[in-house]
Amino acid sequence: MRLLPPLSPSSSFFKKNICGFTFDTQKCVAREGHSGLATTAAQCKKISSTPTAGSEDDAARAKRAAEIWIGMKNHVLIGRNDKPTSGRHLTSTWLPKNPDIAKVMEINEETSLARVPFGQDGSKRKTLFINDHVMGLVSKKEKAFTGKYTEQIVGDVCKAAIEAST
Repeated sequence: MRLLPPLSPSSSFFKKNICGFTFDTQKCVAREGHSGLATTAAQCKKISSTPTAGSEDDAARAKRAAEIWIGMKNHVLIGRNDKPTSGRHLTSTWLPKNPDIAKVMEINEETSLARVPFGQDGSKRKTLFINDHVMGLVSKKEKAFTGKYTEQIVGDVCKAAIEAST
């Protein structure tokens, strides 16, 4: 079962990568509190109507995106065994290597994304695709949440973003 429609570089979500995608409406929506993101519906609408530039034909861009994804797939989905904070953009691979982070993980229920602190002093933020059942903070209150992503969906999202940027 596929939870997202097929995504393409012409999808509003990928045009500028500054809006958030919500599973509820399957649309690009403004996200407050995230640096570089649109913060109003009007900004998202403007982004959605802005055509993307590209000189390659769609098939060539899709092929190139798939090649690039192959090179970064393990980093995004699995990470390095010797570095617990390297890669691992899925909750199912991040949390087992960083179990104490769950208590401060911020969950966005609309997008099924989470943000966690990382780095030597914890000042950096990492975004995770929630692909399993997790406990985290929703509006600063601990709550159980079941994510909507699969490895296939994450791959499709990443390939579409790569395709839109090439």
